[in-house]
Amino acid sequence: MAKRGSVKDLLERTKNGEALAASRLMSKIQWDNKTAKRMVSKLTLPDKTLLIGVTGSGGVGKSTLINKLIHYFLKEQKSIGILCCDPVSISDGSFLGDRIRMQEHAGKEQVFIRSLTQRQNFKGASPEISYLIKIFGAMGKDVIIVETVGSGQENLGFREQVRALIYVTSPDIGDEIQLFKGGVIETADIIVLNRSDSPKADQAFQDLTTHFGQSKKLYKVNSLNGDGFPELMQGIKEVKF
Repeated sequence: MAKRGSVKDLLERTKNGEALAASRLMSKIQWDNKTAKRMVSKLTLPDKTLLIGVTGSGGVGKSTLINKLIHYFLKEQKSIGILCCDPVSISDGSFLGDRIRMQEHAGKEQVFIRSLTQRQNFKGASPEISYLIKIFGAMGKDVIIVETVGSGQENLGFREQVRALIYVTSPDIGDEIQLFKGGVIETADIIVLNRSDSPKADQAFQDLTTHFGQSKKLYKVNSLNGDGFPELMQGIKEVKF
């Protein structure tokens, strides 16, 4: 029997779905525990796991959109793991704004939310991201959602970390579409225009359709009231990975 609190013990308890053990194992990964990294690296993410990446510029409503996705996945009786990459503050702490926006789900047994401090620039996500995804897989999570900061060229490699990539934008994009075309939006499976109640939403969606309508799945949603989410949920499930 493994010693209580050892990496082996934490991993065994994580496989039994114990959230506290998983949290401690994730902390060891973030503390660069070599034994934890070695053992977790051997894990394989189940093929059936829906691993979704959500990215886009700051302020477009990524966290609010994820909060609504959690709501819909819970209606389907899914178990969900969320990884939120927070920007590092001047004091080297993370803002943890993502967790605050998802607070309504924080105490639910089926939902595990983990915020990560982005201490290094690693393809738009924390350098430990692949390990933490595998830990959620070991817990038996049906759905894993990873939110990243930023939206430019530095995020291109994040495409390799997830099975379905959602790019979120807002009606205030304006001429930025031309800039997006050389960035991570080109690698996304799905483009979501949030805040569909904005007076600018129809024109923005038309612009997106003109540029990406032949190559991407496009959806217009309102993350506050759920407009457009049934269609988005179906689109996510149709992504081939």
